[in-house]
Amino acid sequence: GDIIMLKVKTIWKNEPVFELEQEPRVQGAVIAIEPSTGYIRAIVGGYDFSKSEFNRAVFAERQAGSVIKPLIYAAAMDNGYTPASVIIDEPIVFENSELGDWKPGNYDNKYNGATRLRDALAHSRNIITIKLLQDIGVGKAVNFMSDLGLNGPFPRDLTLALGSLSLTPIEITSAFSVFANDGVKMEPIAVKYILDSSGNTIESNRPAGTRVISAQTAFLATSMLEDVVNYGTAVRAKALNRPVAGKTGTTNDYIDAWFVGYTPDLAAGVWVGFDDRQTLGKREAGSKAALPVWVDFMKETLDTLS
Repeated sequence: GDIIMLKVKTIWKNEPVFELEQEPRVQGAVIAIEPSTGYIRAIVGGYDFSKSEFNRAVFAERQAGSVIKPLIYAAAMDNGYTPASVIIDEPIVFENSELGDWKPGNYDNKYNGATRLRDALAHSRNIITIKLLQDIGVGKAVNFMSDLGLNGPFPRDLTLALGSLSLTPIEITSAFSVFANDGVKMEPIAVKYILDSSGNTIESNRPAGTRVISAQTAFLATSMLEDVVNYGTAVRAKALNRPVAGKTGTTNDYIDAWFVGYTPDLAAGVWVGFDDRQTLGKREAGSKAALPVWVDFMKETLDTLS
């Protein structure tokens, strides 16, 4: 009378070969938005709705990690920087007599010296992002993020550069959609229209857009995010064999894994983590835990759109 979970591994001589499967404890969320209209094409709020009705794609506020960095770089583009601007990647210390010195470092604990912003974002360099935020000012970055649709509350210090902000998958995916839509923010729409039993329209939600950043800034952000895929932390997204822009994200102790990316037709965000904020495990970064989910989803979805 015992029940075991199996999945089909392969077919051998017309017979299925099974391997053991188990129900995961880790949770996840996926949301896909059409950048040009704001229509939400898909929402997955968790592993199994029958076991948990909490919609993590809309309501789970999780630390952003490095997935927030493109917004800071885009804000810098609005304040005189270009993708070719150079900042020195080096150890830094912020002295604080009350709280103790803050000594942030890069993910790999290596420093590359003079680095273009394009390369810094592609390889998610923490130090350069902190320096960039320090130069343009936290206030300008917060205002820029608010314009893109992030709700806060925002940390008003340089930890914002490392993703100390908490946000929902729908927030960050909608923000990336602005880059994909030439700087125009479309309000996310889950229900296009509702008809009564006689076919009369009783509710209709039409796309409503507002320009929040310049087309130039959106273009530069997309160009830099394409290089994250071309040679940076998200090279696995090249498996789609089409133009892709996106960013990985990982929080301290591998608690949250993110990937948010887009093609011209669709923007999608994936978050993976435990509800109780325990670690996913050593090296379970966004590129390993979230990006493969995004690739599988987009492979299936983009075929239906083309």
